[in-house]
Amino acid sequence: MGVIQKSRGGNVVLLHRDDSPNVFCRVRKPDVGGWLQRSTGTADIAEALRIAEEWHDEIRFKAKHGLALVSKAFNAVADLYVKELKGEVALGQRNERHIKDYVPIVERYFKDYFGNKLIDTIQTSDIAAYREWRAKYWIDGPGATEKFIFYERAGKTIKRPAQKPTAPSKQTINVENVVLRGIFNTALKHDHIKEHQLPGIPKIKQKQNFTKRRAAFTKAQYEKLSEFLHTWAHELPSRSYAEELENGPNLYVEEQKMRRWLLWNYFVFLVNSGLRPGTETDNLQWKHVEEIRTKRGLDRYKLTVTGKRGLRYPVVSLPACDRLVQIQTDNLKDGKLPGPDEYVFSLANGKHVRNDYFRQLFTKALKACELDGDNLGRPFSLYSCRHTYATNQLLRSVSVYTLAEQLGTSVNMIEQHYGHLTPELAADEITSGSVDDEYDWDKWKEQEAARQPKVKK
Repeated sequence: MGVIQKSRGGNVVLLHRDDSPNVFCRVRKPDVGGWLQRSTGTADIAEALRIAEEWHDEIRFKAKHGLALVSKAFNAVADLYVKELKGEVALGQRNERHIKDYVPIVERYFKDYFGNKLIDTIQTSDIAAYREWRAKYWIDGPGATEKFIFYERAGKTIKRPAQKPTAPSKQTINVENVVLRGIFNTALKHDHIKEHQLPGIPKIKQKQNFTKRRAAFTKAQYEKLSEFLHTWAHELPSRSYAEELENGPNLYVEEQKMRRWLLWNYFVFLVNSGLRPGTETDNLQWKHVEEIRTKRGLDRYKLTVTGKRGLRYPVVSLPACDRLVQIQTDNLKDGKLPGPDEYVFSLANGKHVRNDYFRQLFTKALKACELDGDNLGRPFSLYSCRHTYATNQLLRSVSVYTLAEQLGTSVNMIEQHYGHLTPELAADEITSGSVDDEYDWDKWKEQEAARQPKVKK
């Protein structure tokens, strides 16, 4: 690379590169030092100098007014955000679920709407316009004509019917806002935008709706479902389409029985550990399970999981420990325990079973067991196991601070979702005595009468 010409006191330099006929230019960064470089897009030296000097003046203007020196298209920053997100997942700083949940939002909505618009020119009014576009996306927008949705799962392309054309919920918008803020924060980190240029992306407030809390199992419901799943695992599943499989109906039936048996272990484990199904269980490997001894001399397991709030180390109760031991026993190979890199929730044949499959099988079990929902009509799901765990721990008088650490959530979330348990937690204190036992009502009446002002006749 050779210097062709200098201008503006040496702050603009024209360069020739062997790999391109076009002239390149360098412009010195004002105040901060260093250089910016790009192609002028022309081989004409006079034209290249004009373009370079205009860029120099633009850079000085931006520096003077506190603007980002180099503008980037929204799509380019979004791609950088996704790249860094995947890097954080690879390092264990984020959960793999973030890739599955966030990347489709970036590709389908954000890149489609903002495209190559310079990210430092996007204002709060543009965010408001985007929200209007997003609200109509599936109703009369780009998604209205889509009949099927395609997505990847376990290396396979899955097709399902397109969702019902409705506007996104407030919760959905808030999740998408988290991703959108992440993209702008990436631009900020790489100096493609200045802090005062960040558009407003306010969180939408949601009214507290107690009926939208996820349902938790009562003791009787838990015992009923656990007993059903245990029995169900030993029954022969339907062989209606088994004959279509290459492996033959016998292998199909045996694997389905193993899957049901693993579901029972999974269900009991979730209720007695409080882990987030899928988010924290799909990537759980045996190297993440460590045997410890409590202060009371009890043998328990400490887990290493990556949840919404990063790494944490929950200790699971005895029934959950028993299920882990059972899975280990089921998956013995030549008398050896599963290896450290093998997934915990796997079949004896080595197949890793994810929460997506468990969820479908669990829905069938709930229907067969006639457990559609709680007394408020809220449907049960595998996430109900986590709420059952939290409820039981609070009823055992576990501190909200300890429980928040165990669950990987905030004390505020515990109080918000389980504050209705407060009267039940204090039931003994509230009902331990009678008002008549505490007060002398006759004496109280005399005292009240004495305090009343006397009426002059």
